[in-house]
Amino acid sequence: MYPPYLLYNHNSLIEMRNVIANDKLLVGMSFKTLFSKIRSFSDIGISRQQLEEIRPGIAAENHWGLLLSVRISILYYGILFVLSLFVGFMFPFQRLYVTAGALDIILYLLVRRTPKEDFGRNLILVYAFLSLILGFSVVLGTYSRRSELAVAYDMFVTALPMLFLDRPSRLSAFIAGFTAFFCGMSLLFDSPDVMPHDIGNAVIISTISIMVNTYMIHTKVQKLVYEQLLFFQSEWDVMTGLRNRNSYEKRLKELPEEVQTGLVAVYADANGLHELNNDHGHAAGDQLLQAVASTLQKTFGRDAVYRIGGDEFVVLLPDAREEDTTWKLSTAQEALRSEGWEISAGVSASKKEGLDVPALIRTAEQEMYGQKRAYYSEAGHDRRGVRQRDRRPEEKK
Repeated sequence: MYPPYLLYNHNSLIEMRNVIANDKLLVGMSFKTLFSKIRSFSDIGISRQQLEEIRPGIAAENHWGLLLSVRISILYYGILFVLSLFVGFMFPFQRLYVTAGALDIILYLLVRRTPKEDFGRNLILVYAFLSLILGFSVVLGTYSRRSELAVAYDMFVTALPMLFLDRPSRLSAFIAGFTAFFCGMSLLFDSPDVMPHDIGNAVIISTISIMVNTYMIHTKVQKLVYEQLLFFQSEWDVMTGLRNRNSYEKRLKELPEEVQTGLVAVYADANGLHELNNDHGHAAGDQLLQAVASTLQKTFGRDAVYRIGGDEFVVLLPDAREEDTTWKLSTAQEALRSEGWEISAGVSASKKEGLDVPALIRTAEQEMYGQKRAYYSEAGHDRRGVRQRDRRPEEKK
């Protein structure tokens, strides 16, 4: 047993230790929460799947930003060069203006040759352009003008990143890296009375730039996500995953100019959807439509198949052969039949000369109706599109 005074001291020490431990835990949790929030803020804010879906939009945004900013920078270097012919203190920097302008022209030609949907190449060109113009402003503000404040770097590091889209963490690291480079150049070349101001301004303005650009990226990315969602809803059928009627109507207008040799159309109809919905519920009807959509998609490709009505599907195949299409359709019908489903379908083909797309599709539709009538006239078929022998015993009664 401890004496009373030692017991009191011992208990006090235990309480103090617990308080310190709790404080450490709270501090640790606070740092963990803060780190989590910083990481969340610096992330792009969407899932990997969403990112893949909007990559073409990001690439197009960067491509547009590159074309605009490179043109402006070429004009900027040109103006500086012309001014250097008449302004005495600018004359020593002529070589710098010409070099930066020439590199910008090369960069512009590369941008023009890069497809706007090429995500990787456009992103490389974005960082190449930012490196060129920020590097120019660093050299101009420190090495070339040692006794003057570096205004150009502060201006460029704030404004230019807003024109482009990338992961906030990567863009922030890029800005921080160039700011560190600027500070190093300032320490080496700036005059002692200018150096503290240049470094202080660069650090403060770069921090503000990182925060503002991160916010802008989040805003632009969410806009692209919403646009992608609206586009999907306007162009795709949610239940089957096929292109919808709206997409089909747009495609009809594009095909006459796109086909090289001709066009083959398939018009398909799921047999007995209405009766299947009435007898077994809409879940059974949805299962039929999804089976038909999946089979047609596997057979003809995702971008060639359209759901244009409740149980109607159209396949549009530019420059395909009618014999090959007929064989593929028979294979698809046999695959569906093995699962207990039936479709009626017609095929129609036309050469490019005299191509009338609506008339071609009407011909395929009429052939489909002929096959549907023949199907229902055969013994053993009912309006549910399921063979009588495949029905459950209780359904036959």
